[in-house]
Amino acid sequence: MRVFVSSTFKDLAALRAAAAEAVEALGLECELVGTLSGLSDSEIARVCAEKARGCDACILIVAFSQGSSAPGDPVAENIAAYHMPTFTAIELKAAIDGGLPVLAYLLKKTDLEVDVEAEAATRDGGIQVSQGKERIGQFREDILKYHLVRRISRDVPKFKESLTVDLLNLTRAIANGQSDQ
Repeated sequence: MRVFVSSTFKDLAALRAAAAEAVEALGLECELVGTLSGLSDSEIARVCAEKARGCDACILIVAFSQGSSAPGDPVAENIAAYHMPTFTAIELKAAIDGGLPVLAYLLKKTDLEVDVEAEAATRDGGIQVSQGKERIGQFREDILKYHLVRRISRDVPKFKESLTVDLLNLTRAIANGQSDQ
């Protein structure tokens, strides 16, 4: 079974690594999109979507950063439901469109380490601070509405333990034809 791990890149590096370790420890294949140098935003959006669709399940990890955006990309413009054309949202949309079960993890607000205002103010594309806060808030609300969600902290061992249990349950459900995540 191939499992796609989707998250913002820099701010969640430790949790992404823990997710990859948990997936591989269970003998599953992990798909992570890393740095894609030399590609346009449009090409990166397509690679992210293709890799997500090529898997059997998706792990989504979301904190408080909106992540890298794909301004003006046709794939990104089709994710209006998520109010933000980011690579993470593109990956999630591709997983949903592909019928993949999604294990969603939202970082608790008490673990806010990223200054959303500073991150939004310095992001390429000139998104205003208030728009950045509003968009990530809406994205998190949409995830809560449409997915079974576990709230997590930055405690990597606890996250890895929870994810391992969730992955075991998911693989059993898939084996039994019951993956309604």
